[in-house]
Amino acid sequence: MDSLNSEGACTFAMLGWSLWKACNLLIFEGKLLYELEIVHHALRYLSEFQNAAYNRVKKDKPKEHRTSWRKPPSGPANSILMLLSLTAKLWALALSFGTPTGW
Repeated sequence: MDSLNSEGACTFAMLGWSLWKACNLLIFEGKLLYELEIVHHALRYLSEFQNAAYNRVKKDKPKEHRTSWRKPPSGPANSILMLLSLTAKLWALALSFGTPTGW
């Protein structure tokens, strides 16, 4: 992970999110997305996010943003909470590589 630049880290995080979303579509709606569709969606969402973030930075002063992580409670919902925690951690890692949002 140390060798990724900010663009690579953001792409990695968006691909992870797109895979998670594709799994939810399959589980909850019975829709199957093929690999190229997942990659296409990830790159499109990343482009939209970067454009929105760039436009926001041009308007606003960057603000310091701190996040913290707490271990989720154990129990039947633990696996879902762990997945959400991992997703949040990946986003925080991607954002720490210097995205144009100023976080």
